[in-house]
Parts: sequence; C-alpha cells; structure tokens
Amino acid sequence: MKIPLIIVITVIILLAVVIYLSMPIKVAPAPINDMDAWNKGCNIWKTRGCKLSDVNEIKIPEYDWNNDGTYDTIAIACSRAFGYLYGELKGQTSYTAENVSDNPCWVKCCAFV
Repeated sequence: MKIPLIIVITVIILLAVVIYLSMPIKVAPAPINDMDAWNKGCNIWKTRGCKLSDVNEIKIPEYDWNNDGTYDTIAIACSRAFGYLYGELKGQTSYTAENVSDNPCWVKCCAFV
C-alpha cells in the first residue's frame, strides 16, 4: 500500500509548524532611559564600594544609548542624565580624579553613603 504524496507533504508541513511554534520566542529587553540607567548603575556602584575608578568600568545591563551593541558605563549615564559634558571634572578631561569630591557622578551617587 502506497501512501499518497499529499499526505506525506501534509505531515511534513504539520511537523515543521509544530517545531516552529514550540521554539521559545526571544523578546529583546526594552531600552532603559538615562535616568533609570543612572539609578541602576548607582546602585551597582554603591554595592561595589563607590571606588572612583569604577565610574568608567561598570557597565549597566540593558543600557546601550547609542545602539553600538555594547552596554554603556555609569559615566555615560551620569553625563546624559545630569547634563555633564562627558569627562567634565572641574577643568580635567576624564572622570578619574585624585579627589572624589571633584567627580560630579561620585558626588551624586556616593557622597552620602
């Protein structure tokens, strides 16, 4: 007894549909705004001890404001959330300073820990 070709094709199509529908759907996380990123990053920074050097090191999960495929740092979130020029430090050119009170991001997040 031969199975008609139409039945074989139908079974294959149904299997393909079942397999496709059983695959998990991956939804990209919604991007977070600058202030939410700052708050999230500040909390991470505090749990790590508010070391000044971390401002340029800690990346904030789900925060990629320029869509370059890599998460951005607390320094970026701070500059965008509060309007600081990136690297603005009382005349200096980076967010790393000898005196933590010269760093506007550190003052906003860690001064009263």
